[in-house]
Amino acid sequence: MPSPTALRERAAGADVRRRSCIMSRGFILTAFMAIILGFGSVGQAQSVPPGFTVETLVSSGLNAPHGFFFLPDGRPVIFERAGGVKLFVNGSLSTIGTVPQVETGSERGLLAMVADPNFATNGYIYAWAARTGSAFMWLMRFTCTGDLNNATSSNLSFSPTSLFTVFNGAPDNAFNHNGGSLAFANDGKLIVSIGDDASSCAARSENSAQGVLLRLDVSGLPAGSGSATIPQIDPGDNPSSGSGSVSALVMAKGLRNPWRFTYDAVGGNIYLADVGLNAREEFDEVSYPPAATIQDFGWPLFEGIASLQSCPGGPFPNLIAPTFDVTHGQGWLACITGPRYRNQGGPMDFGPTYEGQWFYTDYFSGQIRRAEFNGTSWVNPAPVPGQSSSTNWGTGFVGISQFDMGPDGAMYFTQHAGTYSTSGGSFKRIRPLGPVDVVTVASGDGQVGVRGTAFKLPVVFQVDDANGNPLANTAVTLTSTNASLSVGPQVMTDAQGQVSVTVTPVGQGAASVSASTANFGAATASLFARGLNIIHISGSVNDTLVVQMTNTTNGTAPVPVLFGMTTPPGPIIPTIYGDLGIDLITLQNTIIIEDGGGLYGGVSNSPGGPFGNPSKTAIYTFPAGAAAGLTINFQAIWYDPTVLTSVAGTVNSNLGFTNIVTMTF
Repeated sequence: MPSPTALRERAAGADVRRRSCIMSRGFILTAFMAIILGFGSVGQAQSVPPGFTVETLVSSGLNAPHGFFFLPDGRPVIFERAGGVKLFVNGSLSTIGTVPQVETGSERGLLAMVADPNFATNGYIYAWAARTGSAFMWLMRFTCTGDLNNATSSNLSFSPTSLFTVFNGAPDNAFNHNGGSLAFANDGKLIVSIGDDASSCAARSENSAQGVLLRLDVSGLPAGSGSATIPQIDPGDNPSSGSGSVSALVMAKGLRNPWRFTYDAVGGNIYLADVGLNAREEFDEVSYPPAATIQDFGWPLFEGIASLQSCPGGPFPNLIAPTFDVTHGQGWLACITGPRYRNQGGPMDFGPTYEGQWFYTDYFSGQIRRAEFNGTSWVNPAPVPGQSSSTNWGTGFVGISQFDMGPDGAMYFTQHAGTYSTSGGSFKRIRPLGPVDVVTVASGDGQVGVRGTAFKLPVVFQVDDANGNPLANTAVTLTSTNASLSVGPQVMTDAQGQVSVTVTPVGQGAASVSASTANFGAATASLFARGLNIIHISGSVNDTLVVQMTNTTNGTAPVPVLFGMTTPPGPIIPTIYGDLGIDLITLQNTIIIEDGGGLYGGVSNSPGGPFGNPSKTAIYTFPAGAAAGLTINFQAIWYDPTVLTSVAGTVNSNLGFTNIVTMTF
């Protein structure tokens, strides 16, 4: 039996104030039902079948994200309820602008955005929003500046002063049922969905801009700020084109609150979710291009497949039944459509099982379901292994505000922090598990060099897709440990899918450079830098010198060390290998402590001997008073026969000087 709220809403001729009051009660009832049914918590675990994962891309920095869209170069843009517009690139959010004068409250706000197909050259983005001080919904265009076609750049912005009013003829008297979504079809026309403004029988008319789908041609509008007339945006081939009124823009009517639709670029049709009243949530496949007559989906004569009420002006022939509907008894109270899934030939494709399936969900239930066309009708497909139930492909997705495919084959969604939340929120995607880009070290791995000198060969990374095809012009992030890099941290692969980087070890010991992509491919080149250090440790009783060589653990040849001291210190002699602080030419005032090379008689004054094999640490202690009054320079030199020259044009790295330690006793 219909509730009293429903009966009141059905009453013909109810004024706006009455409808708003009624819908406020319905709003509270809906939210209350969601809590009773346990569907109000966004924090519950999100479950998808084995082989898939839910990845959180943005967990902070958003305020009630109402949706998102992709720029033609693949960068996602997230828009917020109150008008904020943010770009997500290189793992970070940046605000690119704010849609001005957005009115919020209940279902009002910035409801939809989309980029122009020619964004790379014109910078246009479109927004559908309620505006303060206006009794109409506004379709607006803004012009972005900055890097319009650069997948890794955050240099993008738009000014509110670039606002161009495309259309503002849809009434906004009630606080709810404002629609809507935006999408460009393959023919370049802009599609807009609009709710009935809580005036149900208005959806029976193609002249009201309520409960309709509009189809506009915005390609000929002038640049800059301004406003359009209906003839300027009439595409010329709508069912009522040429009328000069709103009807010239209408391709479908008889909708209640088509909050979300998606456009299938492969098949060309529109997949729409029309939020129900008290009993049923409706899903419609809308034929595109538009038919010769305006398509009529029957609201409020029908709610889903169920007869509901009458409206003046009938009869209304040729009503189109919903493709399918879902009853409120299943906890579905505000339906959200997802995409008709299409594999993109990219790294995150779901695979042939899912090709052409229609994904859909509900704001309160958080259940993700699928439909499949069997040639005559849409049916529930066979469950995939590990699916939570025969109908639910995923669970735990309460608060989804928009749900659509990305250019990489993953399914992306924005999610409110709580149902009807006005702050917080997240941006996520569902993707197949595993590294979907294959990143390998093509060359330069395993090199052994010397601290402070570039490794002889550059490290080259190869980036391929899951099928082994090179990925050209793909963003790669480079990171390193104990090394500086000649490029990065963000670089792009070349035409062969490669990135080349020269690596210079900062200190001795293990070094590495890693490459990763946004599509979860990663590889690391492991390197090693030999080095020789002198460390002076000063104490109250004695002074200690530590001579430490870091060799490679797989070294095949002993590395000789020359360690000496000069007192009093002479002039520092600059050489191509570094500064020399002991006199090795005349040996004036110089004592050789270790002579691994045999140039000075092979003397050795440490138990470990004058060789690193493969490494060496020698400690020399000077008892208090042993060298009282003396100032001494200490320095060590090595010669590594296993290390060849480094990068062409640089110093031969077989020979290495340590730092000079000056001690006064």
